[in-house]
Amino acid sequence: MMIFLGLLLFFVLVLALPLDVSFDGRWPDAGSNRLVLGWAFGVLSFDINAGGSSSAEDAESDDVSTTRQSPSRHKRESSPRPSIWSRALRTPEVRRRIWRFAHDLWSAVHKRDIFIGARIGLETPADTGQLWAVLGPASVVLAAVPECVIAVRPDFDKEAFELTGRGQVRVYPIEVLGVLVALVLSPPLWRLIVATYTQRRTV
Repeated sequence: MMIFLGLLLFFVLVLALPLDVSFDGRWPDAGSNRLVLGWAFGVLSFDINAGGSSSAEDAESDDVSTTRQSPSRHKRESSPRPSIWSRALRTPEVRRRIWRFAHDLWSAVHKRDIFIGARIGLETPADTGQLWAVLGPASVVLAAVPECVIAVRPDFDKEAFELTGRGQVRVYPIEVLGVLVALVLSPPLWRLIVATYTQRRTV
C-alpha cells in the first residue's frame, strides 16, 4: 500500500512540474524554425532546429500522401453513415461542451508574447475578396483574443498562404489532464457515443 501511495505521489509531482515551450517559425519557409522545450523550470532543456526539407522530398512526400489518402477518401465518400464527428457538430450540447473544452484548455496554457500571423491570397483578387468577406469578420474576433496577438491579412497581389508564429508558453500537465478528464467524463459526450453506437448496431 505504501509503495502504491509513493508511486502515486511521485506521479502527481511529475505532472505538477511545468513544461515550457518557446517557438519561432514560419511556414512554408521552415529553414529557420526553432523550438525549445524545457521541463521542471529548465532542469531539462531541448533545442530543436526544424530545418526545411528539399523540394524534391516534399514533392515525393506529397505524392505518397496523396496516393495513401485516395483509398480512404473513396471509402469515406462511399460510406452512407455519418461519422461521430459530424454528429457532434450537429448536436448543440456537444458543441457547447467542445467549446468549453477549448476555452478551458486555452486558459490552462500560460502564454507570453504570443504572435500568430497569416497571409492568404487566392489566384485572383476577386477570389481573395470573396474569401476575405468571410475571413474579415473572423479576423476581427481573433484579434480580440486575450493574451495573444493574431493577425490575418489578405494578399490581393498573388496567390499565397504563409503562417508566422512566435512566443512562449508554460503548461502544467496536471492542469491539462484535469481538462481532458472533464471532457472525457462529460455526459453530453457519452450520450453522443452511446447514441452513435446504438445506431450502428441497429443498421
